[in-house]
Amino acid sequence: NSQILSSWMNSLSELLFIILSNGQISYFQIPKKADIYRTNNLATLINKNILSQIKLFKIDPFDISYLSGTLNDSLISVGKKKKKEILIIDWLEKKIIVKYQNLAEKITYIALSPNDKLACTCNLKRTVVIWSLASGFSLIKFNNHVENINRIVFLENNSRIILTSSADGTVKIYDLKKCTITKSLDSLFPIKNFDALEVDNSGSFVASACANTFLIFIWSLKNGLIVEILKNHKSFVCDLFFTQENIKIVTGSHDKSLILWHLDDRVHCKKNCSYEIIRACVKIIAISRHPFKDQIAVLFDSYCISFFKTKKRLEIIGISIDIKKTIGKFSFNLILDNQISIGYSCDGNCFFIKDSKIQIFVFEIFPFRYISHHKIHSKHIKNKSFCNTKNKNGNLKLSRKKKFGVFHY
Repeated sequence: NSQILSSWMNSLSELLFIILSNGQISYFQIPKKADIYRTNNLATLINKNILSQIKLFKIDPFDISYLSGTLNDSLISVGKKKKKEILIIDWLEKKIIVKYQNLAEKITYIALSPNDKLACTCNLKRTVVIWSLASGFSLIKFNNHVENINRIVFLENNSRIILTSSADGTVKIYDLKKCTITKSLDSLFPIKNFDALEVDNSGSFVASACANTFLIFIWSLKNGLIVEILKNHKSFVCDLFFTQENIKIVTGSHDKSLILWHLDDRVHCKKNCSYEIIRACVKIIAISRHPFKDQIAVLFDSYCISFFKTKKRLEIIGISIDIKKTIGKFSFNLILDNQISIGYSCDGNCFFIKDSKIQIFVFEIFPFRYISHHKIHSKHIKNKSFCNTKNKNGNLKLSRKKKFGVFHY
């Protein structure tokens, strides 16, 4: 009198699982052909071969989208479509062994590990999730921040250590091998909301910009103490990067200023941190660092992009490029600047821009020319981040609501 909702057969042991609409799991031996030929009532024969019957616990049978199993006959996996979960169940012990949940909603930022095996996401639910790019499953979940998490980065050339910045005014350092927080960095200011985040190449210093006070705090990773507080920006700091050589920081802000801070003056000479500043006529929307050169790209509100050298001082390379003229017939939208993102390819020869309409534009840098255009058919990508892998084929992985998209260029 019950409807069969899902079934799975272990082909090695010839055992069959079925889930019924009354919430019951039946587990029985498949009848042999000779037994089937002897009787006309297959249902009676199946009932004689039933090895076990159990009631599903805490699971709505109509919520189950699929049933599967493993070589271990005591374990089955159940997919739930409403709650977007995968459960690994030991049906003999009647307990859930593993629960895979959908943790990819409302992502605010994404980072890829240096070895390209892990992806790390943070979301508006104050959760940090570590994903396996090979399997697509979440491996570790952290819930240690009390406010939204804005940025997340891996330590340079180290896939074990990650750092997060949050609206709760802290920067936390996680050890993925030990699954614990090793340090929590604080500004000790009453008003704080950390956004932009970066670690230098040596792994000695970490910098983060406050979205409320526009101050840039620099800590020593060795002792967790504040080394310097940089004060000059008058508006939101959209991004910051350490240069490849020496200890310098490049920051771009909505106050139309691009600043190169000489932090090595403070560290080595024990004197105040000097800086060079370039003031633009229009707002700076985003900046990005070249993967292995002391060079940055700056995207302006006027739909122009400029490249700068940062080795010794800020020097513009060539002239500013008008993006709208370069892409021709395609529409390009920078209205919602908090959704704009730019980045270099892993070899540094190509450049990506994601606009407000969830479009990816790919350009060759020298000479600067338009290559391709990708429209993402999803209304759920409203974050600022995308990351490219470091393997040689130059794929681009983007954070999406439910999965990672891979784009070949």
